[in-house]
Amino acid sequence: MSGAITVAVALTALPVFRRYGDRLAVLLVVLSAVNLALHAVENGTLLSMLSLSQQYAERGGADASLFHGLGAVVGSARRWAHFTHLLVVGSWIFTLFTVLWRSTLVPRPLAGLGMLATVLQVTGVPLRAVLGLEVVAPMAMPLAPVYVAVAAWLIFKGFEERQRSIAR
Repeated sequence: MSGAITVAVALTALPVFRRYGDRLAVLLVVLSAVNLALHAVENGTLLSMLSLSQQYAERGGADASLFHGLGAVVGSARRWAHFTHLLVVGSWIFTLFTVLWRSTLVPRPLAGLGMLATVLQVTGVPLRAVLGLEVVAPMAMPLAPVYVAVAAWLIFKGFEERQRSIAR
């Protein structure tokens, strides 16, 4: 569901965002499609882990060394799929806040905080994991209140559309 939500947001907002820049609006749609695909891959790796653990349980722990080896492979595939997915969804989020900043459809301080929080999340979690460094999960936390603030703004105020569009 969460992968499909990014596609729905990007497609729903596309007509509005295109008025402020075709490239960023289309990039948002493309990143949402890539996000959806990577979400499916990540879910596939989770289901592989589930299948492997069920096989292990059905065999009563027989051939434990074989299952431990397979577990390491399947777990590693899941980890790489997860962090690759997080890099792409982070790029999507950053692009969304960039469009909101550029268009001033929400107050710039909100959009700016969103871009900053996204950079913190990406550098603290997936980028560090890909580089083999320890993940700093608290760096992802500032994104949550910014999301809530932007969502509340959009629910109560909507887009503050300007009369003229930014040059494409």
